Amino acid sequence: MSFDKRKSFINKFKQKNDNKNGENDTDFENNVFRVTNRLYNESFNTRCTSAPPVEKMLVEDEHINLEELNNEINYAAYYRRNSRNEPRLPPPNFYMLGQSSFPYGDNSNASLVRGAFSSTSSKAPLLSETVNTISIRKTHAPSLLDRIDEDHPYSEKSSEYKGPSRTTTPIGNAMGFESPTPILASIFSDETYKAPLQAQEDSLLKPLYLGFKEDILKFGIKTSSTQDSPFNKNTEFLYNFDQDFLAKTFCIDLSRDQEGSRFIQKRLEEGTEIERIWFLSQIEEAVLELTTDLFGNYVIQKLFDLCVNRQRQEILQRLKGRIVSLSLHMYGCRVIQKVLDMISPLDDIVEELKGNILGLIEDQNGNHVVQKCVEKVENRDFVIKEFEQHACKLAKHRYGCRVIQRLFEFSINNECSKMINLILENTEDLIENQYGNYVIQHLIEHGRNGERGIIMERVINNSYELSTHKFASNVIEKCIVEGNDLDRIKFLEKFVVKKNDKPLLVTMCMDKFANYVVQRLLEVLDVNSKEKFVECVKPYSVELKRSVYAKHITSKIF
Repeated sequence: MSFDKRKSFINKFKQKNDNKNGENDTDFENNVFRVTNRLYNESFNTRCTSAPPVEKMLVEDEHINLEELNNEINYAAYYRRNSRNEPRLPPPNFYMLGQSSFPYGDNSNASLVRGAFSSTSSKAPLLSETVNTISIRKTHAPSLLDRIDEDHPYSEKSSEYKGPSRTTTPIGNAMGFESPTPILASIFSDETYKAPLQAQEDSLLKPLYLGFKEDILKFGIKTSSTQDSPFNKNTEFLYNFDQDFLAKTFCIDLSRDQEGSRFIQKRLEEGTEIERIWFLSQIEEAVLELTTDLFGNYVIQKLFDLCVNRQRQEILQRLKGRIVSLSLHMYGCRVIQKVLDMISPLDDIVEELKGNILGLIEDQNGNHVVQKCVEKVENRDFVIKEFEQHACKLAKHRYGCRVIQRLFEFSINNECSKMINLILENTEDLIENQYGNYVIQHLIEHGRNGERGIIMERVINNSYELSTHKFASNVIEKCIVEGNDLDRIKFLEKFVVKKNDKPLLVTMCMDKFANYVVQRLLEVLDVNSKEKFVECVKPYSVELKRSVYAKHITSKIF
């Protein structure tokens, strides 16, 4: 190294490092100059053979710092103080850049390397398993000199670059491993290989979810630093916390937060299958808790949407035994409905629900689960039997009327014939009921011709009285819309009959409920029937125009 180059290096070195030892600039310059000159002259005689060349380090490396220079000095001083021929020379506790710091001592990684690339497989420690203990035959750690020689490509002792091991296959001597490669393990059926193989798979998949993990940590720490955060903590403390535990905590806490839940749902949609598997492993112990959470239930639903069937079954295992209680829960019922949508078969869920159907039907949350069962479960007998025993009661129930309509929609053949007959026998009672009238309307719209005919006959005979009823008037409107022209003519004939010297049709026009029936009838009548309608009410036009309820009718005919 020329004097100018060494001088240039010293100036650069002084700019990057502060003088912390109290030396003045002249002493510092002299010390560094003396050290660099000595290192250059003695480097190839005294330095570690696996260390980078001193000249290259001093001249070409633009990022050298004080720690690197001190290490070089320490290496030189170390070998001067100790005999190079001393076989028990203890290794130093520092390494140079470029020198391998791979531990060739007694650990699992070292045994894998020695077993795969040594000339004989016996160099690897033998793993022997017993019932109570696992004993590993340890080998003596090589000395520092052996490690340096083996690490250098030109050394005669190097087993990594010379000797029979250089002719091994890329897989190496597989039987020297503590566990075989995945390919070889697939050939063997020994149970002892399963656990090590799973560990290898986990190690291969691990880097693939790190992006998701980093996003969770960043979002969690950022959210924790805000004053209104529901889990506000000391941010500096979070940075120093165990990252794996912190990631797991954030996965659960963010799922229960409004913004955090949205972030996780979006990240799950954009993520890979492996990232979703990792996320599920973080929250698996809190699945039940999140299922009943205001925002957490959306995360669980999203997992059911995006995960494969194996992961869905894992989530379901956490919910089993609590299907009924979750079905009654405000947020849990949403997850159970999603389970019914995404899981097949549903035998286990049906078994839990059996015997609790009546209570679920009458519950504001549980009735949605029963409706989903009717939609998704092939064998609906466990629901139909409950309705056969309590048909009228449930038809007049606030939530039961919804389930029975869903049964009518999805039933096939004669599944619900017994239940329908019970409904038809109580038509008059259900028509005037607040909720039962919806069941009758559904049969009129979706029922078979025979069922519709029975209802039409009973409704037409009492059409005037039913038209003036708050709830029954809705059924009359449905009959007029869904019926044929002959049915409508029958209704009109009933309405034009006079009572107290006035047609019932005029009275209906001025009634607060019946006027809606008249409006609907006027919309669907044929031309001839409409003329008959006008002739009936025209003499009463003045009276009708004074009525608040008749104004929509008079505006159409006068």
